[in-house]
Amino acid sequence: MLDARTIHEPRYCNPRCDAVSARFLVSASSTYVEYACGAETPERADPGGARESASRIHASPRRLANFATRVHELSGLASIVHAFLLAGCGTLASPGAGDENLPSAGLGPFRALDADEVDLEPFVSASRGAWGGSHAALLEDGTFALYRGEIEDGIVSIVRETSTDGITFADPAVVLVPEAAWEGDAVSDPCVTTDGARWLLYYAGAEGIGLAESVDGIEWTRASEGPVLRADAEWEGSRVGAPSVVPDEDGGFVLYYEAGGGIGVATSRDGLDWTRIGAGPVVAPGFAGAWDDRAVFDPAARVHRSPTGRRTVQLFYVGVAAAATGEEPDYGIGAASSFDGREVSRNAGNPVLERSRAIVGLGPPVDLGPADLLTFTEERSTAGTFGIGGAIWPAEWGHSPTP
Repeated sequence: MLDARTIHEPRYCNPRCDAVSARFLVSASSTYVEYACGAETPERADPGGARESASRIHASPRRLANFATRVHELSGLASIVHAFLLAGCGTLASPGAGDENLPSAGLGPFRALDADEVDLEPFVSASRGAWGGSHAALLEDGTFALYRGEIEDGIVSIVRETSTDGITFADPAVVLVPEAAWEGDAVSDPCVTTDGARWLLYYAGAEGIGLAESVDGIEWTRASEGPVLRADAEWEGSRVGAPSVVPDEDGGFVLYYEAGGGIGVATSRDGLDWTRIGAGPVVAPGFAGAWDDRAVFDPAARVHRSPTGRRTVQLFYVGVAAAATGEEPDYGIGAASSFDGREVSRNAGNPVLERSRAIVGLGPPVDLGPADLLTFTEERSTAGTFGIGGAIWPAEWGHSPTP
């Protein structure tokens, strides 16, 4: 019997820059990008950036052209979001009937794992080749499987790690490598779900979101020759990514994705043909002064049921706040919920987790039994390396790795 629990993750990933490393730094008055090319020190691009740091650019003309296109999109984000606010859309879609009674159980706050719980706090996976992106996890017959990106020789592939406790993952094995032209040099940001008969792996490529399928979670076959979702809406800019898919109540699927500095939503009956909901993002950056007023990205959704059996969709996402000139921005993880998966309401207690380092990937909580494990990708203390960190809810849960 399939028992899938999606941990996903992503964000703006390096395929848009042909695997060139780019890091966008955000300040209150301006944003700029630092480039650090090469596979040795890959960095994920944060969703911001309006001018380049020329002294750090070491890229080919084609890569620089791709970068210039991305900068143009991001510089227009503020005006796009402002237009939605003036139109009365606010930062969220209009709440549906009964949204004021959405349950908040499972929405945090979360506590990062410490040295008593993991060897290298707060990381549950810290391979030196780990790609700075989102990830996906599921529970298979009592064993946890973690899907994440891994970079080698400038090529990003998706690997699978396993764990018996959901906290310590090891033994990565490659399960998907870039092959199609539209994927570029990277397949990343995996999201794993199921339709009851097979596993479905959604992932990000250079030109959109792809889909592969499997009966065992190890051997994967692409379900389509091209992306199942491209950046076609005006607000999305030139790329969509960071897919997070959950089952819909009617037997179909709901897809959350990042694009243009916001989070969009689409639905599908078969997981291949998607219809967007609304004319803009379902979650956009917060108002000035909010913890997420600069950008929101990396959606990570799960289906949650209350003790009475009420079904809700819980949507976690990364937010970044504007920072003063010369200062690093603050990152956090927020949560929102919905009865139908289409119209969401932000959690009043956001952010549910705050971090001082850049968060560059996310996965929805995994049920460990007495506690939920929220996973996130962040920079390690060693420059250019990333790890997948863990955080626990309830925050007061004991300090034992094994529930």
